[in-house]
Amino acid sequence: QPAAPPLQVDPTKRVVSLSSMVTDAELADDAECADILDDAKTEASKHGPVDGILLLRLNAQPSGDADATLVASASGKVFLLFNTPEAAANSARSLHGKKFDGRMVEASFHGDEVFEALKGLPHHTC
Repeated sequence: QPAAPPLQVDPTKRVVSLSSMVTDAELADDAECADILDDAKTEASKHGPVDGILLLRLNAQPSGDADATLVASASGKVFLLFNTPEAAANSARSLHGKKFDGRMVEASFHGDEVFEALKGLPHHTC
């Protein structure tokens, strides 16, 4: 499997998404999602306080302020809200390119508003 592309760190953002952490089959299983989120939170917390974590439910539909593009881009990704941008950057550096269940994790940064919009949709959390 090819290496992950270079990580683009945004030192101003507190929200990190992690792709390839979950499959559609795992998304359909609440217990599996809880385990994955717990694992992600444990790893991420090594780099600083995590204020929130979520994973959209399978087939989550846009509602309110969240648009279809946001939902489509967020599908299957774990979103972490860190206490500080420094913690977000350190965690992203640590997790980007790591293997999770044989899949390559890719980290990317988002503004707080993305996390807030996703909280309004059906999601898993821990």
